Amino acid sequence: MIHAKTYSSSLEFDIIGNLEEFGLSKYEARAYITLVEKGTLGASEIAYYSHLPRTKIYTTLKKLEKKGLSTITERKPLTASAVPPEEGFMEIMKLHEKRLKNMKGIVLALKKIENDGRRSSNMEEKKYIILDPFFAEEKIRDLIQDARSSINVMVDSWGLNVVSRCKEALLSAIMRGIKVRLLIGFQCADNPNIHSIPSGLEIRLHQIHDNILTIDTSKVVTIDGTNGKAAVLNSLDIFASSHIRLFEEKWEGAIKVGNICDLETGILVNALRLTRTLEDKVATQIFDHVARPDSDLAPIVNAIEHAGIRIMQYSINELIRLIDYAMRLFYEGDLRYDIMYNMLVLRSESSEKSLIPWALVIMSYLNKIGNEAKMICDPEKAIGNRVHLKLSSPISNSE
Repeated sequence: MIHAKTYSSSLEFDIIGNLEEFGLSKYEARAYITLVEKGTLGASEIAYYSHLPRTKIYTTLKKLEKKGLSTITERKPLTASAVPPEEGFMEIMKLHEKRLKNMKGIVLALKKIENDGRRSSNMEEKKYIILDPFFAEEKIRDLIQDARSSINVMVDSWGLNVVSRCKEALLSAIMRGIKVRLLIGFQCADNPNIHSIPSGLEIRLHQIHDNILTIDTSKVVTIDGTNGKAAVLNSLDIFASSHIRLFEEKWEGAIKVGNICDLETGILVNALRLTRTLEDKVATQIFDHVARPDSDLAPIVNAIEHAGIRIMQYSINELIRLIDYAMRLFYEGDLRYDIMYNMLVLRSESSEKSLIPWALVIMSYLNKIGNEAKMICDPEKAIGNRVHLKLSSPISNSE
């Protein structure tokens, strides 16, 4: 007699093998699979579909019931039903998770014994803990949760993705008063995970191609941006020390960022591009106009356009909004339009950067659209202060 099956024998074989690893016998596995597939069945039907001897079916069903995987009716004829897999195997999965956790504890304890033994010898051999991507994130999360004083993070786009998945641990650290510093690569500006970063930590931007986390200056984690694997180092190790120094050097030269989580990613990218273009590619034109105030302003906008930023395609209100983002991001300030006095006001709390280049960019743009502006400030005091631009024509909301 040929028994009908609606699933392949190879799949059944694989499932039976996996169920045996969870403590079921072959008979129990076959009976359970049949009940899951067919629903409530009588004893003879279960024997028929699962290829079990009739003499063994009652004992098998009672064992499944004892393991919480089936229910049996006591009335005759006897019928049985499968407990849904997500319910039936919950306790078994919890047991295996507990065993896995215990095994990790054993490994760590053995590692401590190994390290203590090495410290007692005359020659110390350096070892790093290498973790695959899944355990790397888990380890980083645990280290953040155990932090006592400081967390320093330096990441590119790959590392930012990992850090964003540790958001709850970071938030908990911030709430405990842990000082958290985050150094992000410029390329992260258009990474959507940038908005997953919790508030309450210091953020700076720099050219970053490494992924390094330092916890309390005692543990250093480096992440491989090509495969997600990580290495955990002790801060006393020479390599860990160099990573710590690298972070501090990058941090000192990085651009300070304000409320990055509140900004729109697209505008952030454009504000960053315009800021870098102004600092790197328009310096000559800015200097020429500062040296000769009566010279033509057009070359400033022309240089920006030549660098690939189509600034003249922006409306005046769009440009104001874009520069305002740049001010908030990199100058601790803002740009606003004073409608009462028909003035644009550039403000900065930074004592290190001049507002004059930005003022000249705006004046160059306004001249191009036929709305001349006059700068009202003392150029020597335009650092960490204000610059007022008096316009010849008011700005409407529709512009």
